[in-house]
Amino acid sequence: MNTGGKPTIVALNKIDRLGEDKSVLEKFQRTIEHTVPISAKLGTNLDQLQDEISNQLRTRRVDVTLSIPAHKAQT
Repeated sequence: MNTGGKPTIVALNKIDRLGEDKSVLEKFQRTIEHTVPISAKLGTNLDQLQDEISNQLRTRRVDVTLSIPAHKAQT
């Protein structure tokens, strides 16, 4: 996938409809990075999706220290 260098997560939804044959799902997971198989309907793997989002954002996080003079503070 060409994402222009932006972090991307692919949520493979509707895994509850795959039945026994998981070969299509496995192929996607082998060929596309950062895929998370989910079932929004059943809530399956939504915690994994949240973890992957958190992991992707963690690398972009920037610590900032702000200093606001007391006379500029609003109460």
